[in-house]
Amino acid sequence: MSILAPNNWSPDRTCVALNRLVVADLDEGLVLGAAALVVKGSEARRRLLQQELRRGVFEGDLSKAITALGGRPIRKGSYRAKVMAAARLIRQMLVGGHEGDAYAACARATEKTSAAYTRALRLELPADVRFGVEQELIEIQRDCLELGRLRFGARPASPVGSARPENGKAFDAPLHSARDDEGALGAWSNEGGAGSV
Repeated sequence: MSILAPNNWSPDRTCVALNRLVVADLDEGLVLGAAALVVKGSEARRRLLQQELRRGVFEGDLSKAITALGGRPIRKGSYRAKVMAAARLIRQMLVGGHEGDAYAACARATEKTSAAYTRALRLELPADVRFGVEQELIEIQRDCLELGRLRFGARPASPVGSARPENGKAFDAPLHSARDDEGALGAWSNEGGAGSV
């Protein structure tokens, strides 16, 4: 793997920063999975599970980059996140789940993930790692905005191809698609990212 590194770059420091992102993604995934059990409506549940899946993809990409840099990726989320997830689950079993609370927890977790990615981008990172982190941050920030809307009762973004009642045009495309993911991975690999050999 070719790493396009800046002059004052340290692989150890980069691996520590990327491992923080791995933990943030894993912690957020716990919250998203728990919220998917509470929200009503298959589309809302699908959106949360899709976001959880994407964090798993990010965690996998970051882990590959950490390994390529000679580090050891973290495989578990934080203890605090596990305790909080267990507390939310117990509360849901005792008093039932509340959709607004579930979205609020998701919004907070996604904001923390966004903040962790923003902090990582303040460091000197190899060019290919920076590109990957920037692309992931863009998606995280979009998710953060949507969760904020959902928290206050907005409907989830609608799937492609559904007609708008007011004008018959198709809804906007989703934030990402499998084809976009393949294109981004290809571009990242061509630039020397984690997928290159």
